[in-house]
Amino acid sequence: MPTAFVNGEFVSLDKAFIYVRDTGLLRGYGVFDVIPIFGGEPFLYDRHRNQFEKSAKALELEIPLSKQDHYHTIQELLKRNGNIQKGFSIRSLLTGGYSEGGFLPEGKESFCILLENVPLLQEAVYIKGVQVETLEHKRDFASAKTTNYIKALHFRRKYPEKKDVFEIIYTHNGQMLEASTSNIFVVKDSVLFTPKDDIFCGTTRSVVIELAKEYGFLVKEIPVSIKEMFDADEVFLTASNKALVPVVTIDEKQIGVG
Repeated sequence: MPTAFVNGEFVSLDKAFIYVRDTGLLRGYGVFDVIPIFGGEPFLYDRHRNQFEKSAKALELEIPLSKQDHYHTIQELLKRNGNIQKGFSIRSLLTGGYSEGGFLPEGKESFCILLENVPLLQEAVYIKGVQVETLEHKRDFASAKTTNYIKALHFRRKYPEKKDVFEIIYTHNGQMLEASTSNIFVVKDSVLFTPKDDIFCGTTRSVVIELAKEYGFLVKEIPVSIKEMFDADEVFLTASNKALVPVVTIDEKQIGVG
């Protein structure tokens, strides 16, 4: 049985529980971060920890483990679960915790670290590209990686026939924002454009921006209209569990030369 870390203890996954009066469950009050494992190590740990801290701060939650203790706990979790190399991720989950009143967090945060088997994307995804659809939506606390995925999950439940739609692109007031589990870039005349407001600025997004600049590309973090998105030469998604994924159609409309 796999091992998890829950509120200070290593437990088997079948005993990894939180209280039913946890505000994460009752009110959806929580944040998380996911770190892919490469070569038995959490990839870009420092960056992910910084993002996790920003998300926690946005909801005024306290991570009970210091950065050093968090890292060592992840290492111990990997050790207890065997020799993990790739195809796995570490999920750190922080919620408002137990609440006697069942409404407001009371400073008793729940903190869990889970090892997840994440199937690697098929090579065809990167060679042929993917199709996505737009959805009018702007997340609450967009700068934080919250546990609220209701809009995306409802879309998937409502339109099961759209199983070939790889991602959902959130738009708001005529602007492109982010995907449900990714950031998004558009390329026009070899210039990269990506929004930075009203979105969660993910770790892979920041790496792509740095590498693009290093290789001589101009990167502009500015608002991008829906029209500019459709008129782009290229569009791609970035995420820790996806790396960089090319988009070839949006709302069944071809992007660039497809």
